[in-house]
Amino acid sequence: MRKLLLVSFAALVGCGAETTFDPTPFVGTWRGRWVDDAGRRGGVEVRVREERGALHLACDVLGGAVPGLRAETEHIEAQFDGDAARIEGHRSPVFGDVSGVLQADGDLTLDCRDVRGAVEDLHAQGAWTEDAVSLEVDVTFDSSKRATRAVVELERTPRD
Repeated sequence: MRKLLLVSFAALVGCGAETTFDPTPFVGTWRGRWVDDAGRRGGVEVRVREERGALHLACDVLGGAVPGLRAETEHIEAQFDGDAARIEGHRSPVFGDVSGVLQADGDLTLDCRDVRGAVEDLHAQGAWTEDAVSLEVDVTFDSSKRATRAVVELERTPRD
């Protein structure tokens, strides 16, 4: 009986083992568009490479992403941590304090606090697959505390 309990415990522990983060599905160039519920729209390009245990992202929000905000290319590093790639302690001159988590299964959350311009906060949540990125972004404006929602959809460009 004791042997059976030990085997059962070992099987349970094995089933709960963490998935190791694999950067392969996320590496490449991703292009697409964003549109918000006020009808504003623009382009987005994200270039992702893997180097020394981290994803390196170069993000371009093309056009006026939000009123008063003209972003340049943003370079962000997401360190691998078990089953996720994490952005922690990133300070952007445009997007403020940036944090986020990309899970091994593609679940993605991003938070930007103290954004430059008319926007105060951005919170994004969505999914990243081998072929597409789809995010819903909640935007809070600082002057009136009004909010809007944007949808971002990107596709992987063909590999060279």
